[in-house]
Amino acid sequence: MPQKKRGEKMKKRTFSVLIAVMLITLLFSACQKGGEPANSTAPADSATPTESAVSDDSVTFQILFTSDTHGVFDTFNYSTVKEMPGGVTKLATLIKAEKEAFDGTSLTIDLGDAIQGNGTGYFIGNDEYSSFPNIAAFEAIGYDAVVLGNHEFNFGYEALLTAYKGFSGEKLTANVKDASGNYIEGFKAYHVFEVEGGVRVAVIGLVTPNIDKWDPKTMDAAGLTAYDAAEITKEVIAEIKAENLADVIVVAGHMADVNEYGRSGSGATDVAQQNPEIAVFMGAHFHTIIGIADEQHVLEGTDIKFVENINNGGSVGKVQITVVKEGDEWVIKSKDGDYDTSGVKTDVIAVGEDTAIDAGCRFRDEALPRYSF
Repeated sequence: MPQKKRGEKMKKRTFSVLIAVMLITLLFSACQKGGEPANSTAPADSATPTESAVSDDSVTFQILFTSDTHGVFDTFNYSTVKEMPGGVTKLATLIKAEKEAFDGTSLTIDLGDAIQGNGTGYFIGNDEYSSFPNIAAFEAIGYDAVVLGNHEFNFGYEALLTAYKGFSGEKLTANVKDASGNYIEGFKAYHVFEVEGGVRVAVIGLVTPNIDKWDPKTMDAAGLTAYDAAEITKEVIAEIKAENLADVIVVAGHMADVNEYGRSGSGATDVAQQNPEIAVFMGAHFHTIIGIADEQHVLEGTDIKFVENINNGGSVGKVQITVVKEGDEWVIKSKDGDYDTSGVKTDVIAVGEDTAIDAGCRFRDEALPRYSF
């Protein structure tokens, strides 16, 4: 390519990246101000007010989860220079609507692959953007926990730590440790949340162990090992049960329902088959909607349901669990079964083209010039 043309192209590209940086900075600044979300256009039945979540002998709580947002903060893709249907600014609207419609405790969790994609490499390892914009948005929205995905390991260990600085919720990943048995700095295997009625809910975080296949340099440089997720979950549950720490155990795992590359313990089915105590497995990684209300998905050989989101901020996963008091224990009457009769209900709420952007994060077309490379 002639030097002059190449230089002109580089100038345009640099200008484009700067515009993208300015946009996301302004978007996030607005989001932090906590403006009220505009009206949600989520499906009507996804945000219908519920009956009371607590009675004398039963409690229902809710977990909302996102995953695979891949750097999509606003609804514009800076890699392809095209509008996108989803984004964190739309997820914020759905999450608030679902929380307001539910008369009980709602936990909100992200299942990873948040910091890679959508031309966001500029922010990686840049101390000026610590936390990474999507992670900072999770903090502003009020997420209770985050789990690492495989793409969090793409940029090196220090970049991973920098991306999650400033997030005050729980950081969970159980099956990645160093030679001394320590978890990733700032992370732990699980956290026990308490909901109404004193019900204790343990959330175990997992990531596909194939990170050592995709990012061996990151793993080796940090002295980290990725372990069989099924085996690690067994160890964690044994600890929880030995200390009587929880009434309900759920898994938030960045992995699909099946193993990859024939590797044991890299899929939700293996984890569930070896750990029948799990109430539900919230999955990610394959970018596929699974476990909607009309099509509950029970993992093979188990009574444990699996639910997964679409990628790029395209949906919010929802799990509602009802426990009943029997003597001194809280129990789930039925984990499998259809949506109406089960004690574990799963659904996926899709972002629509007319789903509103959170009003506190609005900085749109009139103010922003679109550009091309």
